[in-house]
Amino acid sequence: MKYFPRILESTVKKYLTLFPVVGITGPRQSGKSTMLKHVFGSEYKYISFDDPLTIQFFEDDPKGFLEKYTNRVIFDEIQKVPDLFNYLKIAVDSDRQNYGKFIVTGSSQFAFIREITETLAGRIGLLSLLPFQCNEIPERLKDLQILKG
Repeated sequence: MKYFPRILESTVKKYLTLFPVVGITGPRQSGKSTMLKHVFGSEYKYISFDDPLTIQFFEDDPKGFLEKYTNRVIFDEIQKVPDLFNYLKIAVDSDRQNYGKFIVTGSSQFAFIREITETLAGRIGLLSLLPFQCNEIPERLKDLQILKG
């Protein structure tokens, strides 16, 4: 599948130099996971909480989970494990100057955003990714949309 660059990529890179945690919210299928895997796949370990075994590992042994995934980790769909926010806070506070330690993603549901801002206040740079903006769509695809419309 062809990847189409997103405008937010440069902002995410900048935030990783400013915050220990970068959070990206947005609706499902807006491209959060795809963008992060494409841009940071070689630098960050990708962990998805869409996998029930991953959720079970965290719930059974949160300390062991964070010892395994301690640095340069993308936690995708983190709203499925809200208790992880407390452990991320502890991990960040013990290594506060390590910017770009974690990237977290999740839906833009109000409860998720509130949990992030309460637990990780001052530790997280929060961004939002929506479906493609008009100027992110390649010209050849724009022409196809006009013809189909």
